[in-house]
Amino acid sequence: MELINKKLLVSVIINTYNYGRFIEDAIDSVLNQDFPKNEMEVIVVDDGSTDDTPERVKKYKDKIKYIYKENEGQASAINVGIENSNGEYIVLLDSDDYFHPEKIKKVVEEFERYKDVVYVSNGCIRVNEKGERIDESKSFSIHNVNLTLKNIHIVRKMMASPSKISFRISSLKKILPIPENLKYAADIYLNGSIMWFGNLSHLNDKLTYVRFHGENVNRKYKKNKDLLISHINAMKRAFFYIKKNAKKSEIYDPFIFKEVNLPLKIEIMEKELYLSLILNKARRKDLIKLEIEKFKLNKDFPFYYKIYKILTAPFFFLPPKLYFNFKNFYSEKKLFKIRKIVLPY
Repeated sequence: MELINKKLLVSVIINTYNYGRFIEDAIDSVLNQDFPKNEMEVIVVDDGSTDDTPERVKKYKDKIKYIYKENEGQASAINVGIENSNGEYIVLLDSDDYFHPEKIKKVVEEFERYKDVVYVSNGCIRVNEKGERIDESKSFSIHNVNLTLKNIHIVRKMMASPSKISFRISSLKKILPIPENLKYAADIYLNGSIMWFGNLSHLNDKLTYVRFHGENVNRKYKKNKDLLISHINAMKRAFFYIKKNAKKSEIYDPFIFKEVNLPLKIEIMEKELYLSLILNKARRKDLIKLEIEKFKLNKDFPFYYKIYKILTAPFFFLPPKLYFNFKNFYSEKKLFKIRKIVLPY
């Protein structure tokens, strides 16, 4: 479709910290977009990198806005990027990820088509450190959805990581700045807060390449006590701030709030259980409680998948350490692919 507003400007904010080996892929993927260059700006916020990031970025000096700042975390970096932006639409990108050439065009088309939409997420392809394909996200498209009791499950599915989310700045300002003590949870805060201030869309198109590598925070925390504690505390703070924002909304409902944030509650419970494993304090009843909450979360899944979960329930009575060792083995060896063939959903 043709853009309604020819003068609009998209601000792409790339936040980075010591990802020099990836930063050029990220920047190039934005500069090579199938979108008018004069309607887009690229802002790279370097959160105090000590590697070769500044040197690698120099060659782009006439094409991007580069901001080097003291290391204060992802929330701070995104805030600085937004403060220095001029766009009607804000598109986020982590520096270890990169975009499909049609990402900006398709996101902008969605915003332009639906004036009530304040948030657009999109599908992704997961790649390894070398950019080789691992797998991709599930396919679904949802347009112009609001947060209601009947839409809770849909809204949950739409929430995504930073490189897959974009915002209309006029609504985003209602929840800014991102609290800067959310070092590991800026995206949780943004996802959980914005849904109370406008409609949401998710694009089926796989418009983001999400890179999985050894430095991903979510892959490191399971064996790092200090990182795990920091992550848990950040998520709990995010929950507090999300609720504070939600209560400002005209559509706030405590039951809807509780239900739509169930995934966050479960993620906190799971990380707390990992921490208890590290501290040798894990209890079987906490594992069972966690799995019950997960089952409730997936209540809308197909009947045969529920049967699968019931049949695997005896594993939940294993000692927590043994259970999680098996779960990690299951994930690392990608045994879930067998389950997807037998019980697709």
